[in-house]
Amino acid sequence: MNLLAVPGRTAATAPDGGNIRLLPRAGAVSLFAVALSFGAVSAFYWAFAVELVTRSVDLPVAAGPLFYAVVGVVGFVGMLTGDAVRYLGLVAVLLGVLASLALSAGLLAVAPGSLAAAGISAALYGSA
Repeated sequence: MNLLAVPGRTAATAPDGGNIRLLPRAGAVSLFAVALSFGAVSAFYWAFAVELVTRSVDLPVAAGPLFYAVVGVVGFVGMLTGDAVRYLGLVAVLLGVLASLALSAGLLAVAPGSLAAAGISAALYGSA
């Protein structure tokens, strides 16, 4: 759809003049796999993390909004992604983001009733 917004382009031609296919190159499969896995884990996290945190017996009712606030505030770390890629490389940053995402989900699974675990999980997810 975005290609249609570019002047002089149609959905049938790519910028290099070739045909657009669903998977343009075999090397793109890994990119699609990372995007799919990141999207799936993120969808479950957004859908169930706050539910898990707020239904915990040990945490106050305000833990849910506080959880979202921590995710949002720490999300500003994303502004440093370009610099991190420049200094550390794309693979290292991608591995760090995926590890942060996995740790944030895993931490909630291991200690859903802990305010500290919920805060750390929110910070890890926000930084991813």
